[in-house]
Amino acid sequence: MVKAAREARFTANGDNTVTDKNSGLLIVQDPTQLGEDFQRAMTYEEAEKAIAALNEKGHAGFKDWRLPTVEELCGMLDRTKHDPCYDTGIFKGKFDNWYWSGDQCAWTRQEDGSYTAAWCLGSGYGGVDSLDKGSRNYVRPVRSSQ
Repeated sequence: MVKAAREARFTANGDNTVTDKNSGLLIVQDPTQLGEDFQRAMTYEEAEKAIAALNEKGHAGFKDWRLPTVEELCGMLDRTKHDPCYDTGIFKGKFDNWYWSGDQCAWTRQEDGSYTAAWCLGSGYGGVDSLDKGSRNYVRPVRSSQ
């Protein structure tokens, strides 16, 4: 029953995107297919630049890709799995590190309004933690499709 519900929730579209019917998100199915930048872990600043370049190219016909929220990342998890905690029949790519979210860690706010850490999701067991923006993590771009 759980597997059937997950399969009904996510639809692979055949263009390196997955639709999440619950959230309305369009998710990049395999970020490593987006080019060299997405084949490696990157700093937060590099992640923002990689997303901007993806939008310039208009991946899958769209120019509004972004980093997911931490809640959106958690929604991609399959809590019946570990190492990786994703359904690898749906999601592809690198699963040996953390994934960046676009959510900043409030307690790291600087006087200039910037933040020094962001929330991340571990791809091994689905743990959520705050990591310094200078650390290197993977990126799975999303966009709202509704």
